[in-house]
Amino acid sequence: MAVIACKQQAQRDPDPQGLAELRWLTLDADALKALGTAPTECLVNPDDKHTAALILIGRTAFASPLLLGGQAAKSGMSCQTCHSNGHSNKNFFLDGLSDAPGTADVTSSIFSTSRGDGVFNPKPIPSLSDKNAHTRTRDPASPELADFLHGLIEEEFAGFEPEPLIFDSVLSYLRALDNTACDSPIPVRPQSLERALERMDSATRAIEYAMLLDNQTQSTQFLLAAAQVQIGRISARYNKPVHARIRRDLASASENLRVLRENIPDAHADRALQKWREEWTGIQKRLRAQEHASLFDLSQLQNYLQDEP
Repeated sequence: MAVIACKQQAQRDPDPQGLAELRWLTLDADALKALGTAPTECLVNPDDKHTAALILIGRTAFASPLLLGGQAAKSGMSCQTCHSNGHSNKNFFLDGLSDAPGTADVTSSIFSTSRGDGVFNPKPIPSLSDKNAHTRTRDPASPELADFLHGLIEEEFAGFEPEPLIFDSVLSYLRALDNTACDSPIPVRPQSLERALERMDSATRAIEYAMLLDNQTQSTQFLLAAAQVQIGRISARYNKPVHARIRRDLASASENLRVLRENIPDAHADRALQKWREEWTGIQKRLRAQEHASLFDLSQLQNYLQDEP
């Protein structure tokens, strides 16, 4: 009988009212660096508008726990969790899945019994942007990538088979990741409000494109739900009593997306989304006005981390 051996490390407890990303860090991790910065996303510009739209959709799905489903989704894990902006997340650690930061056991039963082999054998998390890395499991140019992605979602994480548009878009996003599109070494940038808002804008444009296509109700609903997740991530960085109003605004914006999601398909959905965009413009202004007091500010984030129990 196979024996599971696990190297124990002190794991952080996430603040239920704060940053869920703390659950993927050890106590001795540089939390300020892990939560306050991220490597630059390296994307090759597509040749046509359709491929550009697919990359937008895939980028949104990549960062959403809804793509993986199952226990991963319940815990807030997405592809982005292990592959920060397409790179290896060297800070990732989950007890029972990792034996050192930056590793994961892809044959663990934690998220699915389909691939559980009863052996604790974590491997370094590969970069998806480094086309020359020996740790890559599949070549993005190979047709095997589709089989690999299906296996990862449906077997490794016990998720549901994605809608074809979502699945093809994730493939397009993975194929567009390439370190050669960035300076070398890869720049590390703050996880600022502007970057979070840019991801929100990316999600909104992905929704708009899905709405233009016929018979894409479920894909549009998926993207609307993914946008709600992104709003939640922004809200978590505004955690002080002074932020009560902006958190209410964010909760309202998320609720309006939920209503829109439940009413898809709707002949007037495009108008509803446009109205939502107009309201979101006002919310963005208030977010920017209070950014200095939020956890997007590195000094505020450092104080928050120092106050952790």
